[in-house]
Amino acid sequence: MIVGWLAIPAHAQVEVCAGSWTVADWTEALDAVDAALAELDGDLALAIVGDVVEEARCTGEPIPRETLGRLARQSALIAFHAQDQPELQAWGLLARDVLDGRPWPDDLPAPPRFHALLAELPPPRLAEVEGRSLAPPRGGAVLVDGGIVLTPVAAILSEHLVQVMDKKGRPVVTAFTVGASFPPEALAEEGIEPEELRVPRWYEGPPPATVEGTAPEPDVEIPLLHFEPDPEDTSPKVTFDGRAGVCPWDPDPVAVTARTRRIEIDGREWSLRTEQERREFRNVLRACEEFKAARRFTQWSAKRGTMLAGAKHDRDAMVAALLAPEPKRKKPVRQHP
Repeated sequence: MIVGWLAIPAHAQVEVCAGSWTVADWTEALDAVDAALAELDGDLALAIVGDVVEEARCTGEPIPRETLGRLARQSALIAFHAQDQPELQAWGLLARDVLDGRPWPDDLPAPPRFHALLAELPPPRLAEVEGRSLAPPRGGAVLVDGGIVLTPVAAILSEHLVQVMDKKGRPVVTAFTVGASFPPEALAEEGIEPEELRVPRWYEGPPPATVEGTAPEPDVEIPLLHFEPDPEDTSPKVTFDGRAGVCPWDPDPVAVTARTRRIEIDGREWSLRTEQERREFRNVLRACEEFKAARRFTQWSAKRGTMLAGAKHDRDAMVAALLAPEPKRKKPVRQHP
């Protein structure tokens, strides 16, 4: 099992974000995960997904269920190839819930055994945080996996994305959790009489789930999933060799010079003449967890040489993203229920 490979508990969110992550940043990172999986590079895919989970705390807008479902599917597939049962179950349950049976994408190949394991996952079972109530900001709300909840309930064993929203529908806390657990910022103090929560006018997602018959989260035995591959399955296998790509700068870059055919960062130069060279440099950015810079680099590459296309704007934005300081973060061990 790859211990602590993805989720960062809410109580570890003590660093100040250098900037706000957007849905576009999530999409850029998840595109990179697809590319890594297509190249059968499990280490890079795992590193990018782990960074997305960690950077989620800096998200400045609600995360759509479709985006969250895409991350969940990728994470479940990575866990399958790593033979990590708790992660496969947690992310597989989340993907099943938020995507509601939508067909598997053609551009994310998965072995038949993987789909069979997902079909073996148990049905969802809700549990509640005993003796606590939700306490979002006045006029705000608590979202679990993109849907509003009025009491602190969530499906056991499943991964969840919890967002505490203010009165304008902006997240003030974003955290990944497992099972019926909530970040402390979402909960009232013990013994406080719960207030009646209402659905705010700015909310446009699915209605609150029916939560009758919930109970405190029990200690449950995780059902055993059998990873033995289908002997007739000849699909390519994603591999893990411990090399997720080494970032050539640490800490953040201090000098960046970008020209049409090359870029220099802290005295080291990369040629950008060929598509292969540009792809390799993009992978360097991803290995350094510079997803915003990678997205701007992609846009700049597509516009170079075209008059009035705005290439200079994207180039300058890429340089600014590279020079922006990033906080150093603690990486505590993930706790499973």
